[in-house]
Amino acid sequence: MHGTISEEASQRLKVILSRQDGTTLAGVNTIFKEAVALLLEERVAYTIEKAHPRFFFVHPKNRSGLGLSAHNCHRNGERIAQVGADASQLQNSYAFEVQPVHNPMARDLQIAFNKYLISSSKGLLADPTGYERFLTVGCGHTVAFCKAAAAHCITPNPKLQDNEGRIDKGALCRDPVFKTMIEDGWSWTIIPAFIDEQFPELATIAQKALNASNHVASLVSELEGAKMLGDIMSDNCARHGWEDSAINSIRALCPLCQKYVDIIFHYVRNFGWGVGSPKINLLDSIAKEFSCYVNLGQSFWTAVTHSVFFLKSSKFPWTRTCLVMANLTRIHIEDRLGKLLAEQEFKKVRSLVGGVGGRGGVSGRGSENYR
Repeated sequence: MHGTISEEASQRLKVILSRQDGTTLAGVNTIFKEAVALLLEERVAYTIEKAHPRFFFVHPKNRSGLGLSAHNCHRNGERIAQVGADASQLQNSYAFEVQPVHNPMARDLQIAFNKYLISSSKGLLADPTGYERFLTVGCGHTVAFCKAAAAHCITPNPKLQDNEGRIDKGALCRDPVFKTMIEDGWSWTIIPAFIDEQFPELATIAQKALNASNHVASLVSELEGAKMLGDIMSDNCARHGWEDSAINSIRALCPLCQKYVDIIFHYVRNFGWGVGSPKINLLDSIAKEFSCYVNLGQSFWTAVTHSVFFLKSSKFPWTRTCLVMANLTRIHIEDRLGKLLAEQEFKKVRSLVGGVGGRGGVSGRGSENYR
């Protein structure tokens, strides 16, 4: 039975979790691994060799309270389909048990959180199956896509679509490993519900450690962070308090732009141009096409985001997009940052576009030009 933990083990776990500082990737990874090792040693946590995708919801604390991005789920599915499924990439498969019926308030909140995500996804996520028993903190987007594939959900990704615009499960299942993932599932480490209740900080540490480690090999670039923010905006803009959660969820990945994510967030929100942030996707596509992987730095993002033009009839999103694109060309690099355009060039652009020389400027406070 997974319902008790010894007093000694409980005290050891408290000591491990008390070391969290939430500031470094090494910190949260080490703490989470030590906590899970203790729970497995005490036979409190356990492993399920094959758990079908229908058994999974996402933990409400995942991605700093944002849960799943439906668009990221399908993007992950497309990436797996392109390169081939690899079972060794599923090592971050951790989940908590859903709270039991004798804890109805917590259980109802967990279920309601997931139902909201599903209803707001507009058909991209699978409806509840009634079999859900676990809440993911790692590999959540992957298992949610597999669940959507099994349910024949619609998909916005043309490479995944059948003739009806739905996920072509038959095509995906030509890959035997992907077929097993969709139809049978894979191995998961499960942490009991009572541990989640007694040590709520463990789920917070888990989502930071597992979400960050998924990206540590490539280091999240500025444009990748901007794209993630655009996805979050599309999925969550109707939710109260989503802005702070969005910024915190990107910071938890320890990106190169960690100190100025909030500035990039303001750029995406004001100049990404609506649902799906098409201008950000355009920049990302161009960067990939021409291998422009340089970062631009805090000073540049501050200038391009907060530049104020004398002419107030437009936010000049295309002008700002072109400025970003120009600095991505890597013609001039200093300290690993693209620096083709400097503040002097910004002044010239503001003068030309705004129509009145010398009246443009950089405002850290914002203005009516980009409210």
